[in-house]
Amino acid sequence: MADISNTSNWMKSDDLIKVVTKGDLIEIKRKSQRCINLLSYNHWGVYLGDGRLGHYVESDWKSGGVTRSFPDTPWGIENKKLEINVYFVTIDDLAKACEGDYCRKNNKYDREFPIFPDDAIARRVISRIGESDYDLFSNNCEHFANWARYNKHTSRQVMRLRNILIVVFGTVVLIGGVCVVWKFIELVAERVKNRSKLES
Repeated sequence: MADISNTSNWMKSDDLIKVVTKGDLIEIKRKSQRCINLLSYNHWGVYLGDGRLGHYVESDWKSGGVTRSFPDTPWGIENKKLEINVYFVTIDDLAKACEGDYCRKNNKYDREFPIFPDDAIARRVISRIGESDYDLFSNNCEHFANWARYNKHTSRQVMRLRNILIVVFGTVVLIGGVCVVWKFIELVAERVKNRSKLES
């Protein structure tokens, strides 16, 4: 029986496939990202059933782009030739998409936003197959997954990065301001000292 909670534990794709249903959002923790948690990001996709994941992927730039075909899908999707080194929406086997990394079901906004029915979620994913409008800050894999399930184009990872940058920028401005004030105080003190010497 499938787990009906919003978020599952982290597990390998072979185990995850037992607890997900069509329309669930899948979050994948990349191995290379685990060591720097503050700056890490996770990959996102939408489970389409039958072991398939709809998600943004990067084309193979070494082969000069990529032509993807979808022979096992009932949706009649045409082959599409894509430009070099672009991200595009495609359907992959869940295990292939996870690349051996840990993954989990993460329907994080289920209590906040209305959810499309699972078939509608799948149709929304399919409607964007081949799209190559990826943008890290405004149209990444998490934006795509949230749009498909909730019609909300949002990414907590981008919001977290924005907040980190605001804190860093604010800290730099604060330190810079303190340095300017300190230098101003030193200059005033030096002028007062020089004026005192001239008067004596």
